[in-house]
Amino acid sequence: MTETELYKELGTLTKSKMFRVLGKRRPEFVKPYLQQLNTIAETDSNRVVRIHCQGAIKATLQ
Repeated sequence: MTETELYKELGTLTKSKMFRVLGKRRPEFVKPYLQQLNTIAETDSNRVVRIHCQGAIKATLQ
């Protein structure tokens, strides 16, 4: 498993909470998922997940 695949799997397992940290440290790993993160940030029932997705988007685009 490559490092990229590992981070993708981690993001899936944690239901996008990990993406916030990745967006700050390794934005290239998050960029392919910006649309999905935006959808989750707008529709997820968990407030914390929405906040983390928004943080990942913001950190990646800076």
